[in-house]
Amino acid sequence: MKKISLFLIGILFFNILSAQENNTIIGGVYDKQSKEPLISASVYYLNSSPCTITNIDGEFLIDRIANPDSIVFSYVGYVTEKYSIDNLPSKIFLDRSFTNLPEIVIIPGYASKIAKKVREKYSKIYNQEKKNKNKESSFFYRQITKSDTIYNEFVECFLTGDHTFALDNLKLQQGRYAKIKLDSLFHLTFTNFFQLSKISPYRPKNASKNEIITCLQPNFDQIYYVEMEDRIYSEEGDILVLNFQPKKEENKAIISGKLYVKETDLAIVRFEGSVYMPMTIHNAKRKESQMGTFTFRINYKEQPDSYPIVETVNCTLSNNISIKNVKHNFQVVSTLFWVEQNSGKSGKKLDSKDKLIEKINKTKYDSEFWKNNPIVKRTKVEENVIKTFENRNAFGTFKSE
Repeated sequence: MKKISLFLIGILFFNILSAQENNTIIGGVYDKQSKEPLISASVYYLNSSPCTITNIDGEFLIDRIANPDSIVFSYVGYVTEKYSIDNLPSKIFLDRSFTNLPEIVIIPGYASKIAKKVREKYSKIYNQEKKNKNKESSFFYRQITKSDTIYNEFVECFLTGDHTFALDNLKLQQGRYAKIKLDSLFHLTFTNFFQLSKISPYRPKNASKNEIITCLQPNFDQIYYVEMEDRIYSEEGDILVLNFQPKKEENKAIISGKLYVKETDLAIVRFEGSVYMPMTIHNAKRKESQMGTFTFRINYKEQPDSYPIVETVNCTLSNNISIKNVKHNFQVVSTLFWVEQNSGKSGKKLDSKDKLIEKINKTKYDSEFWKNNPIVKRTKVEENVIKTFENRNAFGTFKSE
């Protein structure tokens, strides 16, 4: 047993050294109790850059830097951990922050009062950032669509947009798109699914009537029941969990969700929930409209002397539909995450009327660009999906097979 253990430790140590020699560090972040992977956990160097997030398997890949300080692992609701590079394990286990519900003092209207203060704060931020048109951030977006057991649509692109807690004025920098037309009864596509990545807890007064009804909008207390669900204790300050539930059914899409807010400065650190929305399915002969439940989770990043920005957005849609008495399962998974802050990169502006796919179709496909830009470590599923589309020569053609 000792020989086997030493052998395994040797392999693990060799893998870490190999990764470091290749100027990258790889590993995984997991829940300490359940051992489940933590998706979109933040991984960054203390007082330095770069930074990255974990993928759907909890894995991360980060560039190695010269003379690094501690490397930090953080996730909302979990205790932040710091490690030196010399003592960095391949698997990082984060412990949940201590919560104690009985200590929450329930004051009538307190949750609604906090929510109003949060809206006031972000109204000022929204108005100030509208005047500052030179600050933008880079984002990376990926979407995978599956019908039954076959992956039939794949999107990856780089975007820039205003670095607010809502993604506005998006521009396309580079993208690739492919789809495979199936021989089955229907083909599921979500050519505008990335619009959900722009979802925000805040809604300005001049918002379009067609936009999703969300938590921090004018007169939200007339639309939602707001309750204090939990208090999360952390070193950086306690986090209040506000639960928003609609008072009645609406004809329009309306969010049910939770807002995680730091009690000290009323900063939003996470927004998660679901919304019931119509979707389009391309049948063999016609388009069909059905309803589906989208779930989402947004993590926000606070920066010194700057406003909070969207760090990651995860959206999923999974449902069953019945066509000619035959049940089909479909799933769409998308991830958008912040890459870096920059100033005014040129790109193709994505107007509200423009679809992301239509813009990508007009962008010349550069295979070397994608080959040499592994922004995050892909899971085996993602790697296999990409290989499937590449083997069919689907990228760059933009045509169904």
